[in-house]
Amino acid sequence: IAFVEGHGERNVLGDKNYDRGEWVKQLFNQVYRMQSINLIDTQTIPDNTEILVIAGPRVDYLPGEVEIIINHINDGGNLLWLQEPGPLYNLDALAKELALEFYNGTVIDYAGQLIGINDPTISLITKTLYSPHPLTDGFEFTTLFPMARAIKLLESRIWTAKPLLNTGDHTWNETTKLKDTVEFNKDSDTLGPLTIGISLEREVETKERELVVQQQRIVVLGDGDFLSNTYLANSGNNELGTRIVNWLSSDDEFIPIPPKISNDIQLSTCLLYT
Repeated sequence: IAFVEGHGERNVLGDKNYDRGEWVKQLFNQVYRMQSINLIDTQTIPDNTEILVIAGPRVDYLPGEVEIIINHINDGGNLLWLQEPGPLYNLDALAKELALEFYNGTVIDYAGQLIGINDPTISLITKTLYSPHPLTDGFEFTTLFPMARAIKLLESRIWTAKPLLNTGDHTWNETTKLKDTVEFNKDSDTLGPLTIGISLEREVETKERELVVQQQRIVVLGDGDFLSNTYLANSGNNELGTRIVNWLSSDDEFIPIPPKISNDIQLSTCLLYT
């Protein structure tokens, strides 16, 4: 698993609340190998990359970096893209390549008040809101997505696209600046249900010693906070994150197996592989 860095992404080995060290620790415990790559330095994506991860950049990608990523997609590479509300940081061409659009704004969900969550920017996805998909088959836990962004699938002759995660019909996409209280405005906001997670698939031909047809898989989510150290342990967030990786790596038989949390394994033992 290769995590793209160099654009203000959160530290995948860090222990701060906003970092993703705990999630990466779970992946390490499942014998996944991780490395961070700076595309300016490498000028390429390593050949042994099973899953490329783009997660919450805060600085613009350079045109050459975007070209490397799109070439990786065109060559059949798998991708996990976690995109927060706000700018795409020059990843518009990637969104076009995947035939999708991100809504401008933030999903508002007041359902959390029923369980003591007073922040309406935290979206709750319950059992009935998961779309039928091998990734979510038998998954019954509620998942929490802070500051989520809605996604719109466009018509495509290349990709087989499916929604994964949907908000309820009581939610909406808020386009105005978030204040202490927000209200639905039918002239500028979009009423739910909204899609905040999608999957893309297609068959691609690869040629090493002989021609092989393989399944390319991509997951795009309109939030990355749900895998941060702060929210990972909330209900089903950790298991969903693991299921996503297992599905992307074509380990379908391991998708429903919940991750085991081990607190005594230090993340520092996970070396970066080159």
